[in-house]
Amino acid sequence: MNCLTLWVMKLYENDGKWCVRHQKLTRSGNLRTRIEEFDSQEERENWLDVYDEQGGQLSISQHQIAEFIQLKRIAKDSGRSLSQLVKGGVKAQYMIPIYWDEAVELFVMAKDEQGCRGNTLMAYNGLKKLSMPTDVPVSEFTSHDIKLARPKRMSNYSWNLILVRLGTLFTFLQMNNWANHNPAKEIPRTLHDKKEVEVFTPDQLRQMIQWGFDKVNTPFVHRVITYAYTGMRTSEYENYTLSDNESHIRINARSSKTRLARFIPICPELKEWWIRLGAVRIERQTQYEQDRRAMHKSTGIKRIPNGLRHSYASYRLDECQSEYKVARILGHSSTQTLYEHYRALVEPGHGKLWFNVGPEEFGL
Repeated sequence: MNCLTLWVMKLYENDGKWCVRHQKLTRSGNLRTRIEEFDSQEERENWLDVYDEQGGQLSISQHQIAEFIQLKRIAKDSGRSLSQLVKGGVKAQYMIPIYWDEAVELFVMAKDEQGCRGNTLMAYNGLKKLSMPTDVPVSEFTSHDIKLARPKRMSNYSWNLILVRLGTLFTFLQMNNWANHNPAKEIPRTLHDKKEVEVFTPDQLRQMIQWGFDKVNTPFVHRVITYAYTGMRTSEYENYTLSDNESHIRINARSSKTRLARFIPICPELKEWWIRLGAVRIERQTQYEQDRRAMHKSTGIKRIPNGLRHSYASYRLDECQSEYKVARILGHSSTQTLYEHYRALVEPGHGKLWFNVGPEEFGL
């Protein structure tokens, strides 16, 4: 059977004929519908008997068979016929059992159709790696099962992100009648100590650039100086475009983490760097990450996640004294995110030192 799962089959009467509607969800995400009619009462009863006796030998979902069996039991217990039940709107409430890997696969498929970015889809698909029960339908999951699936060395911050994704997943399952509750929402979020935002110093920026020149690695230098003077995310670097007058960098909505397009002004220092470096071959993100790790190991500079973006936000805020302008450049909807995650306290006047690291210092 080439179906990922089959949806509930419906039995109804149309112009004196009994009909069965088959609905199945294929692996490609398409919902296919097929209607089968029966001309006589005898043919319909024979068809039901075949389902009861040989359901395992037919290319029909066992869940559909279970619904018909349940519907027939309701008719027997109530002393009414199947025709009376269907005409009265009675349906068997059989919940289709979906297991963990299937649930994640269906959820990722639905998010992909909604236009979610590749990074988001990878994060959702990573839920398969959790040690969830594989022999129990997701409708029977409890909050205890989710707690047991938490990796031992995972930080509270990362676990909170996982809980948010699980909550979204189970909401999707509830909407499709694959789960009757959301166990992820029953788990309280764990408190985590907010780490103090750290930034690189202007001297450390010089060390990074010098390491790139020593290794004859111009693409690395181009990335470092662009990150340091624009604050763009690493995922936005390979897809940005320039405005018509080349005074701004345009980040399109698909590349942006917040799915909002924005413009980043090109400062004179960055423009001078680009002119001196000339045409640069853009390397893949994985190559940059390898070079960055080698640079930190060689220079002894402490690795700071999103350090160049944090540095840009802090030094630009010191220079222009406008939190709204900096938040707009970074792509934030408010200044709260800027102060909570990006802004570090730097000494007054150090913003000019950061943006004065020019190409002439390196003989260009």
